[in-house]
Amino acid sequence: MIDNNDMNFSNSGDVTKPIRAHHTYQLARVGHRILAMLIDLIICIPFSLVVTWMTLRFSGIYSTMNDETIRFPWQTLLSDQTPSDAFWGLFGIFALFYFFFFQSLGGRTLGMRLFHLYVIDEYGASPSLIRILIRTLTFLLTIATATFGFWILILNNERQSLHDRLSKTYVIIMP
Repeated sequence: MIDNNDMNFSNSGDVTKPIRAHHTYQLARVGHRILAMLIDLIICIPFSLVVTWMTLRFSGIYSTMNDETIRFPWQTLLSDQTPSDAFWGLFGIFALFYFFFFQSLGGRTLGMRLFHLYVIDEYGASPSLIRILIRTLTFLLTIATATFGFWILILNNERQSLHDRLSKTYVIIMP
């Protein structure tokens, strides 16, 4: 828990991050966070489509086709003949890996890089691998609950979503 004695705020009008360190950070704007997340999901979806199509095609699960023409992966996966459970399962696994890998590597994903966003812990340092793992798992929970966890982001002054609160992290913007 952060005490009021340890908080640092700036008077620039933007919301700043209260931390126990000796720095003041500008919290990321909600719009930038949502756009970064959408970019990350756009990166994850095509890869998951291709991997799912290859898995179904080469495992024999989807070995017969109505015609002998070559189909693109999205045509096969989006048809009513292919189970979408395989796609969503592989998408979830890939998204877990993607978010965990990039946030543990540099504190940000590819989408976050475009908006100069970083993930930090409550002390202003890079989060530990355990915090990143908690953040990643609870992020997928946020997505699975129809983005309920993101409404928390909009409704609080610290601009923390559900996965930020549970992992005790903040998303900041660095110029």
